[in-house]
Amino acid sequence: ATTTRGYQIWDEQGMPYLPTATETALRGFGFRSARRARLAAKTWEGKREAIRFDERKKLIYEKLRTYIMTQDEDLLQEIYDDIAKFNEAALKTKAIVPITRKSINSQVRRLKKPTARERRLIR
Repeated sequence: ATTTRGYQIWDEQGMPYLPTATETALRGFGFRSARRARLAAKTWEGKREAIRFDERKKLIYEKLRTYIMTQDEDLLQEIYDDIAKFNEAALKTKAIVPITRKSINSQVRRLKKPTARERRLIR
């Protein structure tokens, strides 16, 4: 079973959702079971939560890039606070990867070396 956009629906045990014979028959008449609706809503909520975390991470990285250019110490403390809050929330979920020293170093390297696209634009 999939959502209307084609995403797999998972049950409470983390296995792919398999409808019962009754649910399949009801689906044939145009009805959706409460169990399937609940699982689809849970799947969608997980995707929305991942999008929200991704947006927060992008804002933190943007602040980091600003700090590298300005060397504003107040901004650095704000970044540390944001990272601590982000990681605390990320550790409560299983699907969100926290911001690590490695990911911060990767952002710093990206800022120092232009991307292939940026190098093409310079030429």
